[in-house]
Amino acid sequence: TLPEPFKIDNIDRSIYTVIHELKSEISAESIILFKLHPTRFKVKIVELSGDIDENIDNLMHKFRYSPVKDVAVNREVIIEESISRTPRHQKHRWLHQAIGYESCIAYPVEVTDEWRFALFAFHSSTRRFCDKDHYKVNAAAREIGYVLEIKRLRQVWKEEMPFILAGKTYGSMAHDLKNALLSEFSIRALYNIIEMKNHLGKEDIDKIRNHLDTLLSDAKRSSAIVDTFRKMSMKLLGTDTNVDLFELVKEVAQRIEDSEAKPFNITVKVLPLKEDSLNNMSIKKASLEQVIYNLILNAVQQTRRFHFSRKKGCVTIEFSRLDFVAGKKLQILIHDTGPGIHAHTFEKIFEEGYTTKENGCGMGLVICRDIIKQFEGSIRVLKSILWVGTSFEIIIPISK
Repeated sequence: TLPEPFKIDNIDRSIYTVIHELKSEISAESIILFKLHPTRFKVKIVELSGDIDENIDNLMHKFRYSPVKDVAVNREVIIEESISRTPRHQKHRWLHQAIGYESCIAYPVEVTDEWRFALFAFHSSTRRFCDKDHYKVNAAAREIGYVLEIKRLRQVWKEEMPFILAGKTYGSMAHDLKNALLSEFSIRALYNIIEMKNHLGKEDIDKIRNHLDTLLSDAKRSSAIVDTFRKMSMKLLGTDTNVDLFELVKEVAQRIEDSEAKPFNITVKVLPLKEDSLNNMSIKKASLEQVIYNLILNAVQQTRRFHFSRKKGCVTIEFSRLDFVAGKKLQILIHDTGPGIHAHTFEKIFEEGYTTKENGCGMGLVICRDIIKQFEGSIRVLKSILWVGTSFEIIIPISK
């Protein structure tokens, strides 16, 4: 999907409309949009309205010595009232032969392109155009320049989008795999238990088993991430699945609490929706799970930054149903008791590459926003108080 500035339905039709409307407004006999290559000096007609010599194609190569070059390449403005009576007649001879004009207005069309463009208005009568006509030709040249620039940007977008998507994909994968594979606390705890004990008792074995379960869970999630990106590369983004959203969030929260929160005396609470259950919701499970995981993990990591002073912390997830004219939506709030975020960075944290972590990728929140947009939802920092904590808000449409 193209960004808003690219949305012109039919670019060629737009240029056609501008030229034919201009011809009518200034009563010109011919309006021609030329393009000329500045080094090869090859001249072409992009669009025209009016009568011209049928043999104009045979004269086209001559136009590189005509005022077409002056306007297109040198950015000159030409206003001729009686071309056959001026010293410039010799330079105009090829255009004059093909079009048969006496009055002429020409303005350069500004566009960032390999080619250069010029808009000409012609009439066979002398002193045909007035000052208002000059203004209209200039305005039309500007409008055509805008349309041509959109066309060029569309082409650039089309050519570069695969590389942009590849960059996002690799950055996203690096971020998620790093979170899934580097379960630092679990690995460190395993080493501590094994190295410090000559004999392992039942309690030690249970601890090892718990840590191994966590590592196994992260390994499975890593496999799911790889599979997700494999499907994305094949443009198979998955289908909706009926899930119990509350159980899904609770499972993710429990996994993060066991591996990342409890060792630092941080609790992760999931408050259920009071009005009714969240079972049998139709959503893309893997994508939403990825968002929830990233946000809860971020909340725990931010809260851990304060554990040295508070000795404890809390991350809370709560749900609410919101009624809008467009339908019902689900609000998910994730609160932490971390150091907070400055208001001027509320939007900046969603930019690619922005991170406050020493080894961060700056992709986590970018990924979350992209996924939530696919759900036609939104994600934002709802509020944040320095030295108190931050609340993130997710809003997604629901069918019931």
